[in-house]
Amino acid sequence: MFCPNCQIALIETNQQSVEVKGCDKCRGIWLDVGQLEKIIEFSRSTETTGISIDKGQVESSKEQIQSQQIEQNTQVEKRKRAHFLSGAFDTKDDW
Repeated sequence: MFCPNCQIALIETNQQSVEVKGCDKCRGIWLDVGQLEKIIEFSRSTETTGISIDKGQVESSKEQIQSQQIEQNTQVEKRKRAHFLSGAFDTKDDW
């Protein structure tokens, strides 16, 4: 089969029992009759049975990110402060 847009041969792949045809040039994707229904059915089945996210994991991840941000901010603040010897010498280098 050829791409309706650029008339180049389509590459056929099989993903999760769904036959997908794609064009390398225009990146278009085409499905045969009934393939879209399979995709919709698959997405509905994974919504009800599949992927569940533990709220405890999400909260602990948020806490870890917040603590990392706080640590980074304190390190930045430490770098911004002048060293106690920075004014003692006549150099342009800051400690």
